[in-house]
Amino acid sequence: MRAPGGVDPSVFANAGQIRSRVTTVRGGKVLAVDVEVFKCQLEISDGRNVQERLTFVLPPGWEPVDDWSPFAPMGQTVHLLLDVDLEGVEGFTVDRGWFLITEVRTERQGRVSVTCMGLLQRLEDDPLAWPTSPAKGAKLSEELRRLCSPHLDVVLEADDRVLPEGLSWGNSRIKAVTELLDTFGLTMRVDADCRLYVFDASKREPVASYSARDLLVRVDARWDHSQPNQWTAVASKSVPSGKGGEHRMEYVHHTATANGGAFDPSVYGVVSEIVNVSDASAATVQAAANKKLAESHVVMGERQFYIVPDVRLDVGDVVNVVPPEGGQVTSGPVTGFQCAPGGADLMRVDVKVRVA
Repeated sequence: MRAPGGVDPSVFANAGQIRSRVTTVRGGKVLAVDVEVFKCQLEISDGRNVQERLTFVLPPGWEPVDDWSPFAPMGQTVHLLLDVDLEGVEGFTVDRGWFLITEVRTERQGRVSVTCMGLLQRLEDDPLAWPTSPAKGAKLSEELRRLCSPHLDVVLEADDRVLPEGLSWGNSRIKAVTELLDTFGLTMRVDADCRLYVFDASKREPVASYSARDLLVRVDARWDHSQPNQWTAVASKSVPSGKGGEHRMEYVHHTATANGGAFDPSVYGVVSEIVNVSDASAATVQAAANKKLAESHVVMGERQFYIVPDVRLDVGDVVNVVPPEGGQVTSGPVTGFQCAPGGADLMRVDVKVRVA
């Protein structure tokens, strides 16, 4: 949870206001300081490549005129601060961190609309020149730093470990990082210090509890049929065909299936995931498929709840949700949200319900 952490969530239901202001920087040069912005909206989801999306509107006069304009999409980053002034509590500021400006449009009456993405966008913008694999014996921390360098420093707040053989990535840095973290059930987020933090959300304690007595308005649920219950590891190698030095491709594969339980194929059906590995030895391919099965988390569903905005929440924060009508308390990590700080709209928060 973004600082300050000692504030009771219920204070966000008090009368008052939340103001949004930004500072813009390009190439280490500060271009504008504490510019008040309007119609600010922050969306975060761990289900897309770049988790964070920020939009806001500026009054006339801020449209870009050259590459060094404060709000030009020429490498400018914005630092978003939310000043919270509510009755019954001393005012405080929430640091929402840094975002890269990706699009600027002029609207009616000269207003300027700005769209920004989280700093993971730098990984999205700079794909690898060719598919790669971790070095033999590489640790998780080493591979994360290789994939993110030079764009983001990585802080690993989970057990480091030697990576299994057979992992391979395509050209996308961000997809490689996401696949790597999914392998070990880890979560990532860029914090206010511009570093990428990687951690195990399942081992974190709840940071807040929401009920109808304070901020909670309603709880929805969504269930789907997308959880894989079968993993097929595939590798290929070029072998001589025996005809004038020609070669042919030979494929090796192994399938691991979650037999038994709620996801048994006989009742659930078959939902497959293909795992590409670089080492075509039978042992490595079999190990890759079995490892995916052993370390997978069975996603049972997603809870969405709507609250009076608590602008400190972030991806990976573990929260408890007490339904208004009573019943079972939902406890789990936040996987996304949509919030308009200072606006009248409710904040939508997504929580994944998982079982091992």
